[in-house]
Amino acid sequence: MLLDYLQSTRALGSMALT
Repeated sequence: MLLDYLQSTRALGSMALT
């Protein structure tokens, strides 16, 4: 679902920022 996709992207973004 769209929310699932956004959540996954957000998680990857957080890892990238760390």
